[in-house]
Parts: sequence; C-alpha cells; structure tokens
Amino acid sequence: MSNTSHATRRKRTPHPPRAKSNVQTTLIVTQIEGQKVGVVLRVIHLFPNKIALMGALRAFIGEWGKTPEGRKAHKESHRDFNWGDFAHYCESLVIANVVSIRCLDHAVEVVDHDELLIHE
Repeated sequence: MSNTSHATRRKRTPHPPRAKSNVQTTLIVTQIEGQKVGVVLRVIHLFPNKIALMGALRAFIGEWGKTPEGRKAHKESHRDFNWGDFAHYCESLVIANVVSIRCLDHAVEVVDHDELLIHE
C-alpha cells in the first residue's frame, strides 16, 4: 500500500425525488460600463420564468415610484433611479409572487471563465 496522497472522488448519494415546486431562483446581474458587475440580486419567486419576473419587477418598481417612499428614492437618485438604486430598497419591499429578494453585491467574485484550475 502506497503512502502517496491521492485525490479521492466521493460517490454521489442519490437524492430522493423532490415534489415539483413552483419556486424559482433568478439572479439579476447588473453591468456598469467599464466594469464587469454592478450588483447581483438573488430573487426567489413564483413566476413561471424570468421574463414574467422581470416584467412584474419593472411594473412594481414603476408603481412603487409613485408612493412617498418611491418618490423620495427617485429624488435621492437625482431622478436616475436604476437597478443599483433598487438594490438599496429591494430587501424591505413586499412584492407579489416574490418570496425573497437579496442583494449579493459584496458576495460576488468575477473570475475568468477560462482560468486553469488544475496545473500539471
């Protein structure tokens, strides 16, 4: 028997089948010109797809912008309210069919897709 270290591969344990769920997770990634990523929003929702989610979010934000809080946020953004501004408010808003929305801007590390991870 050799004392040489070997990387071992774990056997995958089969997971029991899960009940079909309508819960979806979508990441909204903003890009700032000249930078790779602005903010990342993780949205757990009940919409059938990301197109429906994005339409509902845009409609909600438009309506929220008419509320006192939304008008104040719009004014504070110098009338340039965008996804980066929304990230400051999203966790406190109650949005229909959205289970949770969380800004992950400090939890993101952008890496080169082609970066070699195993070197000989």
